[in-house]
Amino acid sequence: MIVFFALAHAAGLALSIWTIVRSGDRTQVLLYAFILDYLFRLATVYLLSRRAPALAPYVSSLPPAGEPPPPLRYEDSNRAVGWAGYVLVTATLAAFAFVLANVNQRHQLDVDAALLRDDLYWSIRLAAIYWIESLLARSTVVDPAASNEVNLAHNTREIVVLAFATLTAGAVVVFRQTHDLGSSGWVLLGPLLAFRTIFDVNATRRRRPRRTRSHEEPRRRN
Repeated sequence: MIVFFALAHAAGLALSIWTIVRSGDRTQVLLYAFILDYLFRLATVYLLSRRAPALAPYVSSLPPAGEPPPPLRYEDSNRAVGWAGYVLVTATLAAFAFVLANVNQRHQLDVDAALLRDDLYWSIRLAAIYWIESLLARSTVVDPAASNEVNLAHNTREIVVLAFATLTAGAVVVFRQTHDLGSSGWVLLGPLLAFRTIFDVNATRRRRPRRTRSHEEPRRRN
């Protein structure tokens, strides 16, 4: 069953890459949309946790049973990072992602102001679509009775994926620059899609129900 889920996610990854290539859109648009969509989700978690918990059952889902995942913590005090801290970490990773996706072999940014405005124009609209879809699918996890830090911990997958993708992209950019290759959004979008698929497969594996006696074959009668 795990193999089936892995193949299904791999097929979805291949379809995503094929769609991006065929559409002719700049890969930076999808990268920016991923980051903006997560910022929208962070705002959703904040609003549903502190301002409008009555709306949580309609646009979010409750966390699974068991211990919540560990939240991001400050290194010096070991205190859980709040909403502003998550935004700051995301913005920092976004800045690194922007540089890695646009730096060329001369260690300069290939950024055109008009093109950047156009990328942001479409990425904001694409992120809004992703965000609305997440509300309709109730993919954001919020427990109105839990603290804001706990609810943020349930929604850290995207920021972890972005962190892994950014680290991988750094190594890819160094390799490309040593071979005199120019800037490309794929250096970060590729790892981003790959790590997201890996996390999706792992989440599917964890959600898979365990075999119980009711699922086993009935015992033979004596």
